[in-house]
Amino acid sequence: CPNLRLNFDAGNVYVAGIEPWPYAYNILKEFIVYAHFKDMAVFSEELHGPKESNELLSDASTGIFIPVAVGDGGINYTGLLREIAQNPNIKIGAFEDHTSAARAEGYYDRGAAYLRDALNLSR
Repeated sequence: CPNLRLNFDAGNVYVAGIEPWPYAYNILKEFIVYAHFKDMAVFSEELHGPKESNELLSDASTGIFIPVAVGDGGINYTGLLREIAQNPNIKIGAFEDHTSAARAEGYYDRGAAYLRDALNLSR
């Protein structure tokens, strides 16, 4: 399908047990036109508190994950952002926090600061 294009969601790729960058990104980069910025960490009640007080994502094969601010999780966003900044096909990006309303603003603020710093480093 010559007109098929993708939204690259590194958080969903990570939860599925696939390395978002460099592996998945480099396989898909010619088709990516949009990116979701969402970071994930492996969930632990010891680190994050009870399951009931968190918004969680899970995969039957890879386990349970918690959304965190971009730059705070297990995704190599520094490398990924360097690549995205050089890809002329990617015109749009958006935060997708998947967290509680109480945490969303803090996640956004930290993630936006991280993105600004990372993109300044890539120039």
